[in-house]
Amino acid sequence: MRPGSALQAGQQVRVMGIKDVDEWYGVMVKVKKGRASHTFPLCDLEAVSDKSSNHDPVHLYAVWFANK
Repeated sequence: MRPGSALQAGQQVRVMGIKDVDEWYGVMVKVKKGRASHTFPLCDLEAVSDKSSNHDPVHLYAVWFANK
């Protein structure tokens, strides 16, 4: 997670949807942790389970973003 963020590395959040697309950070998603919501770069997230149907698309996006 980003320094100074209210979110910490390793915390689980629920992605609620795409919020925006940023020139520097790529796809920004709205995430919820408890009752609080935040906007966060999708490339910095990973699926909790490698069996999730979201695992591969999120992982492939992060790899693509890192190499663009």
